[in-house]
Amino acid sequence: MLRFVKTAFAEFFEIILWINLIGCVILGAIIFGNVGDKENYMFLGLIAGAFFGIITNIVLGGFIATFINIDKNIEKIVNNSKNASLIKKSKDDDSASSALIENLTNTSEGGTPIKSGQTLQGNLNSENKRDVYMVALTQPGRLSINVINDDEVGLPDWHSYVNVFDANGTEINVSGRFQFPYNYGVDLKYAGTYYVEVKSSKHGMYQLTVHY
Repeated sequence: MLRFVKTAFAEFFEIILWINLIGCVILGAIIFGNVGDKENYMFLGLIAGAFFGIITNIVLGGFIATFINIDKNIEKIVNNSKNASLIKKSKDDDSASSALIENLTNTSEGGTPIKSGQTLQGNLNSENKRDVYMVALTQPGRLSINVINDDEVGLPDWHSYVNVFDANGTEINVSGRFQFPYNYGVDLKYAGTYYVEVKSSKHGMYQLTVHY
Protein backbone atom coordinates (compact mmCIF):
# COMPACT_ATOMS: atom_id res chain seq x y z
CA MET A 1 0.00 0.00 0.00
CA LEU A 2 2.84 2.37 0.86
CA ARG A 3 4.47 1.76 -2.52
CA PHE A 4 1.17 2.50 -4.29
CA VAL A 5 0.85 5.81 -2.43
CA LYS A 6 4.42 6.77 -3.33
CA THR A 7 3.86 5.91 -7.02
CA ALA A 8 0.58 7.83 -7.13
CA PHE A 9 2.22 10.84 -5.47
CA ALA A 10 5.09 10.78 -8.00
CA GLU A 11 2.64 10.72 -10.92
CA PHE A 12 0.58 13.53 -9.36
CA PHE A 13 3.68 15.64 -8.72
CA GLU A 14 4.81 15.25 -12.34
CA ILE A 15 1.43 16.60 -13.49
CA ILE A 16 1.80 19.54 -11.06
CA LEU A 17 5.21 20.39 -12.53
CA TRP A 18 3.81 20.46 -16.07
CA ILE A 19 0.88 22.61 -14.97
CA ASN A 20 3.30 24.97 -13.22
CA LEU A 21 5.47 25.27 -16.34
CA ILE A 22 2.50 25.89 -18.66
CA GLY A 23 0.98 28.34 -16.18
CA CYS A 24 4.22 30.31 -15.90
CA VAL A 25 4.52 30.53 -19.72
CA ILE A 26 0.93 31.77 -20.09
CA LEU A 27 1.28 34.20 -17.20
CA GLY A 28 4.55 35.58 -18.62
CA ALA A 29 2.92 36.11 -22.03
CA ILE A 30 -0.04 37.93 -20.47
CA ILE A 31 2.10 40.18 -18.30
CA PHE A 32 4.63 41.09 -21.00
CA GLY A 33 1.88 41.36 -23.63
CA ASN A 34 0.47 44.39 -21.82
CA VAL A 35 3.74 46.25 -22.05
CA GLY A 36 4.90 48.07 -25.23
CA ASP A 37 4.82 46.17 -28.50
CA LYS A 38 2.34 43.40 -27.76
CA GLU A 39 3.75 40.74 -30.11
CA ASN A 40 7.43 41.29 -29.27
CA TYR A 41 6.88 41.57 -25.54
CA MET A 42 4.51 38.61 -25.56
CA PHE A 43 7.31 36.49 -27.06
CA LEU A 44 9.69 37.71 -24.37
CA GLY A 45 6.97 36.89 -21.83
CA LEU A 46 6.79 33.31 -23.11
CA ILE A 47 10.55 32.92 -22.72
CA ALA A 48 10.60 34.54 -19.28
CA GLY A 49 7.61 32.49 -18.13
CA ALA A 50 9.23 29.27 -19.36
CA PHE A 51 12.49 30.15 -17.60
CA PHE A 52 10.67 30.98 -14.36
CA GLY A 53 8.65 27.78 -14.63
CA ILE A 54 11.77 25.67 -15.13
CA ILE A 55 13.50 27.31 -12.15
CA THR A 56 10.52 26.78 -9.85
CA ASN A 57 10.18 23.17 -11.05
CA ILE A 58 13.85 22.53 -10.27
CA VAL A 59 13.44 23.99 -6.78
CA LEU A 60 10.21 22.11 -6.09
CA GLY A 61 11.64 18.92 -7.58
CA GLY A 62 14.73 19.24 -5.38
CA PHE A 63 12.60 19.52 -2.24
CA ILE A 64 10.46 16.55 -3.21
CA ALA A 65 13.49 14.45 -4.19
CA THR A 66 15.10 15.26 -0.85
CA PHE A 67 11.91 14.27 0.97
CA ILE A 68 11.66 10.98 -0.94
CA ASN A 69 15.34 10.18 -0.31
CA ILE A 70 14.93 10.93 3.39
CA ASP A 71 11.94 8.58 3.45
CA LYS A 72 13.95 5.89 1.66
CA ASN A 73 16.88 6.37 4.01
CA ILE A 74 14.61 6.08 7.04
CA GLU A 75 13.05 2.93 5.58
CA LYS A 76 16.54 1.56 4.85
CA ILE A 77 17.69 2.29 8.39
CA VAL A 78 14.60 0.61 9.84
CA ASN A 79 15.07 -2.44 7.60
CA ASN A 80 18.78 -2.64 8.47
CA SER A 81 17.91 -2.41 12.15
CA LYS A 82 15.34 -5.20 11.82
CA ASN A 83 17.78 -7.36 9.85
CA ALA A 84 20.51 -6.75 12.42
CA SER A 85 18.12 -7.72 15.22
CA LEU A 86 17.11 -10.91 13.39
CA ILE A 87 20.75 -11.81 12.70
CA LYS A 88 21.69 -11.15 16.33
CA LYS A 89 18.73 -13.20 17.56
CA SER A 90 19.65 -16.03 15.20
CA LYS A 91 23.27 -15.96 16.39
CA ASP A 92 22.15 -15.84 20.04
CA ASP A 93 19.79 -18.77 19.47
CA ASP A 94 22.55 -20.73 17.73
CA SER A 95 25.01 -19.92 20.52
CA ALA A 96 22.50 -20.89 23.19
CA SER A 97 21.65 -24.11 21.38
CA SER A 98 25.35 -24.96 20.89
CA ALA A 99 26.09 -24.23 24.54
CA LEU A 100 23.17 -26.41 25.63
CA ILE A 101 24.27 -29.31 23.42
CA GLU A 102 27.85 -28.99 24.65
CA ASN A 103 26.61 -28.89 28.24
CA LEU A 104 24.37 -31.90 27.74
CA THR A 105 27.10 -34.00 26.11
CA ASN A 106 29.76 -33.03 28.62
CA THR A 107 30.57 -36.33 30.33
CA SER A 108 31.93 -34.51 33.36
CA GLU A 109 28.38 -33.32 34.09
CA GLY A 110 26.58 -36.43 32.90
CA GLY A 111 26.09 -37.51 29.32
CA THR A 112 26.29 -41.10 30.50
CA PRO A 113 25.07 -43.61 27.89
CA ILE A 114 22.18 -45.73 29.13
CA LYS A 115 20.71 -48.71 27.28
CA SER A 116 17.15 -49.97 27.19
CA GLY A 117 16.36 -51.93 30.38
CA GLN A 118 19.47 -50.65 32.12
CA THR A 119 19.28 -49.16 35.63
CA LEU A 120 21.83 -46.56 36.75
CA GLN A 121 22.23 -44.95 40.14
CA GLY A 122 22.83 -41.25 40.53
CA ASN A 123 23.70 -38.96 43.41
CA LEU A 124 22.82 -35.26 43.33
CA ASN A 125 24.55 -32.95 45.81
CA SER A 126 25.79 -29.40 46.20
CA GLU A 127 28.53 -29.95 43.60
CA ASN A 128 26.39 -31.94 41.16
CA LYS A 129 22.80 -30.78 40.93
CA ARG A 130 22.03 -32.48 37.63
CA ASP A 131 22.80 -35.68 35.75
CA VAL A 132 22.42 -36.18 32.02
CA TYR A 133 22.02 -39.54 30.33
CA MET A 134 22.34 -40.23 26.62
CA VAL A 135 19.83 -42.48 24.87
CA ALA A 136 20.50 -43.71 21.32
CA LEU A 137 17.30 -44.70 19.51
CA THR A 138 17.82 -46.81 16.42
CA GLN A 139 14.19 -46.33 15.38
CA PRO A 140 11.21 -44.18 16.36
CA GLY A 141 9.31 -45.36 19.39
CA ARG A 142 8.30 -44.76 22.97
CA LEU A 143 10.87 -43.84 25.59
CA SER A 144 9.76 -44.98 29.06
CA ILE A 145 11.43 -43.39 32.06
CA ASN A 146 11.33 -44.66 35.63
CA VAL A 147 12.99 -42.88 38.55
CA ILE A 148 12.91 -44.16 42.14
CA ASN A 149 14.58 -42.92 45.30
CA ASP A 150 16.02 -44.49 48.41
CA ASP A 151 13.81 -44.01 51.41
CA GLU A 152 16.73 -43.07 53.66
CA VAL A 153 19.21 -41.19 51.47
CA GLY A 154 17.12 -40.61 48.38
CA LEU A 155 15.92 -37.39 46.80
CA PRO A 156 12.87 -35.95 48.58
CA ASP A 157 9.50 -35.73 46.87
CA TRP A 158 8.43 -32.54 45.00
CA HIS A 159 11.95 -31.19 44.52
CA SER A 160 13.13 -33.08 41.45
CA TYR A 161 12.64 -32.80 37.68
CA VAL A 162 13.13 -35.08 34.69
CA ASN A 163 13.58 -33.43 31.29
CA VAL A 164 14.04 -34.91 27.83
CA PHE A 165 15.99 -33.13 25.05
CA ASP A 166 16.64 -33.99 21.43
CA ALA A 167 20.07 -33.85 19.77
CA ASN A 168 19.64 -30.13 19.05
CA GLY A 169 19.08 -29.34 22.72
CA THR A 170 15.35 -28.69 22.27
CA GLU A 171 13.18 -29.64 25.22
CA ILE A 172 10.71 -32.41 24.36
CA ASN A 173 9.37 -33.01 27.83
CA VAL A 174 9.58 -31.16 31.14
CA SER A 175 8.20 -33.15 34.05
CA GLY A 176 7.60 -30.50 36.65
CA ARG A 177 8.14 -31.41 40.29
CA PHE A 178 6.99 -34.93 41.07
CA GLN A 179 6.52 -37.48 43.81
CA PHE A 180 8.54 -40.70 43.69
CA PRO A 181 8.35 -43.11 42.00
CA TYR A 182 8.30 -41.24 38.69
CA ASN A 183 7.03 -43.07 35.61
CA TYR A 184 6.64 -41.36 32.28
CA GLY A 185 6.60 -42.26 28.61
CA VAL A 186 7.29 -39.95 25.67
CA ASP A 187 6.71 -40.88 22.02
CA LEU A 188 9.69 -40.02 19.85
CA LYS A 189 8.99 -39.70 16.13
CA TYR A 190 12.58 -39.96 14.94
CA ALA A 191 15.54 -42.20 15.57
CA GLY A 192 18.63 -40.52 16.96
CA THR A 193 20.29 -39.26 20.10
CA TYR A 194 18.22 -38.00 23.02
CA TYR A 195 19.14 -36.82 26.48
CA VAL A 196 17.40 -37.51 29.79
CA GLU A 197 18.19 -34.95 32.47
CA VAL A 198 17.60 -35.55 36.16
CA LYS A 199 18.00 -32.53 38.39
CA SER A 200 16.93 -31.43 41.85
CA SER A 201 17.11 -28.52 44.24
CA LYS A 202 17.81 -31.00 47.06
CA HIS A 203 20.46 -33.64 47.72
CA GLY A 204 20.03 -37.38 47.52
CA MET A 205 20.37 -40.60 45.57
CA TYR A 206 18.08 -42.07 42.91
CA GLN A 207 17.88 -44.87 40.35
CA LEU A 208 17.02 -44.31 36.70
CA THR A 209 15.70 -47.00 34.36
CA VAL A 210 14.77 -46.46 30.72
CA HIS A 211 13.07 -48.66 28.16
CA TYR A 212 12.88 -48.01 24.42
